[in-house]
Amino acid sequence: PKTGWVLSAETKGSGGTSSNGSIIVGLPAKQWRKPRIVPKIVTTIPVKHEKFFGRHTQILEHNKKVKPEIVIFGDSITHAWGGMPRSMWNKGPDSWKFLFGDRVVTNMGECGDQTQNVLWRIQNGAFDGISPKLVIVWIGTNNLTRKNTAREIYWGIQAITDEVHKRLPNAKILLLGMSPRGNDRYGVDYSEGPISPERVNNLTSTLNDRKYVTFFNANYALLDKDGNLQPKLQPDKLHFSKEAYMLFAKAIKPTVDTLLGIAPKPEPKK
Repeated sequence: PKTGWVLSAETKGSGGTSSNGSIIVGLPAKQWRKPRIVPKIVTTIPVKHEKFFGRHTQILEHNKKVKPEIVIFGDSITHAWGGMPRSMWNKGPDSWKFLFGDRVVTNMGECGDQTQNVLWRIQNGAFDGISPKLVIVWIGTNNLTRKNTAREIYWGIQAITDEVHKRLPNAKILLLGMSPRGNDRYGVDYSEGPISPERVNNLTSTLNDRKYVTFFNANYALLDKDGNLQPKLQPDKLHFSKEAYMLFAKAIKPTVDTLLGIAPKPEPKK
């Protein structure tokens, strides 16, 4: 059955640029009046993630030993990917290496994290003693399961970008679109409707008008030609397989390299 995902020409990779030259790939965002001040609601009020606080401590200790050029915030999909501090899953070390090479990268992803948990981490030592050039933010899917609305999740993500920029004014922020997902173990389908990743992505892409933010939606790399989830890539309709991580890494690598000032390799002569 169709999941309701729409693959427009833009989503399939034609992309576009904003007024600041940032790359946008995804569904066109509807224009709406954005609040100048982020409202204080559940998605924007920092909350300590008690269940997995040990991971936060592990990250802080790791950053005392290294000076990461890149950090990436996220939930279990990020946590399970690869890099250091190493997780017990470590599903995509090859794709992590393909994307980042030998650069020093700290994986700040944590199982179950929502926007408010990332805000808490940032305000409680995440950047102590480090000055990364690039901060990647890939968060929000767990807010969907808590029944936050798309706009509430958008506000949480906006609050994160505000907080990152306040603490690291020279850093660039790569905001990744929320990845596709299907129905959860309770039968709730998140593939379309008012609480869907693409509804959130449509709003979040408007943050691309900030000079320090680049929004990129790589979901086109994970869906089939009809816009459906693929079981081999997301077996539980949410988390990534090894193959999915590689497809995702290949999709975002040109943007990551551009933000790091790495010139693309010339096409081989025919």
